[in-house]
Amino acid sequence: MSVDLSSHSNFAARAPLRFVVRRAIESDRRSIVSFLERDSASNLYPLAWLQQSPRGLHSSFRASTMLLADAGVGARDPNAILGICLIVNDNMAIPSAAPQQVARAFGARLRARSDLDHMVGEANACAWTWDAYGRGMAPRLEQTQNLYRLVGAPRCAGVEPVPLRLATLQDADLIVAASGAMYREETLSDPALEAPMAFRSMVCRSIDRQKVWMWMRGTELLFKAEVSNSYDGGAMISGVFTPPRLRRRGYARRGLCTLLQHLSARFPQVVLYVNGDNEAAIRLYDALGFRYHCPYRTIYIQ
Repeated sequence: MSVDLSSHSNFAARAPLRFVVRRAIESDRRSIVSFLERDSASNLYPLAWLQQSPRGLHSSFRASTMLLADAGVGARDPNAILGICLIVNDNMAIPSAAPQQVARAFGARLRARSDLDHMVGEANACAWTWDAYGRGMAPRLEQTQNLYRLVGAPRCAGVEPVPLRLATLQDADLIVAASGAMYREETLSDPALEAPMAFRSMVCRSIDRQKVWMWMRGTELLFKAEVSNSYDGGAMISGVFTPPRLRRRGYARRGLCTLLQHLSARFPQVVLYVNGDNEAAIRLYDALGFRYHCPYRTIYIQ
């Protein structure tokens, strides 16, 4: 897909960008990593995806692919790369560090993928990609978020560690229920009604890959969180959840402190994103030592 948007009314006052949108190939790997590492916090997920794809960018072990915008098929210079868009499991798009023209070109390319469920990423890149993808349609839900970053140890003075452990498939019922409750609260959609088997399968895959951490008291779940992705340069936390009736008792702080102490001993940074109106969560992350990094956005398409 070759693009020249210089004549478009939105871009007429800008210098024209000439670039090609194509599928990334294995020989692009080094240049892509160099490009993404300019902002490793914002690009942690695609960097982790690359490190976990040692058999090639299009190996068959998962249904994911990466789009690349650069000056041409022969370019291997990271300075020639203008943007990356990772498509995960054929349903989630993550545009990274793309100028407006490039992000919109990603959106135009993605229009053929009617099965996309959501887009997530740096706020502008995500919004511009959606503008071209949606072509005036309203998304089901759009969330304005903030990306936060923790470097070094968390601020956990005086907080006792808790018996946090990895979930096992024997915990699946509890984790599926908690994840469903969090999903309803965050996305205003109920996976238990819309696609119960697919949702359970997704949660069980996360458990099986040792991504889900939990804190129990007897048979009661007090706290859960997921390390959604990680690589040598950092880890991303998602799915932080305490049952509503147990909130404001310090369980989230204690659970996160224990998890962050474990992660900070292994990774140079930990990132997470949070809805901009979730003041309680933002206060907690600030208290733990996270610092605001950039605006983020999630757009739920269906």
